[in-house]
Amino acid sequence: MVEVKLRWRIKLSKKNGKEYGLYRITIPSRSAVFLINYVPYLNLKENIIEFKPNRRYARKGVRVRLRWIIKREKKNGGKVFTEYYISVKSELAKTLVDLDPYLDPEQMIIVFKPKQVNVQSQ
Repeated sequence: MVEVKLRWRIKLSKKNGKEYGLYRITIPSRSAVFLINYVPYLNLKENIIEFKPNRRYARKGVRVRLRWIIKREKKNGGKVFTEYYISVKSELAKTLVDLDPYLDPEQMIIVFKPKQVNVQSQ
């Protein structure tokens, strides 16, 4: 099983004097090309994100439908770069943000694992 470590992107925004967190998981372009046609669902029981072919998989209290965010930007030299994110609602992300997301492209899931702590021996 080949896993790809993903990154959280947390952006704070202000609205009406309150701060809100926007939680997104960055998906590499190479993987997103294969996953973009699928709908991401957060499985609350197993703490994984599953990619399903349509919208019929949301079950009340078990799976929550997430959404794709695609940003295209022009950089130096006029090249267009595309960034892919999965947006996670802040109330759901607060339980997951302390975990590292890993993409398993074979099973089409994102698994959340405890963060790796680098321990240096003296």
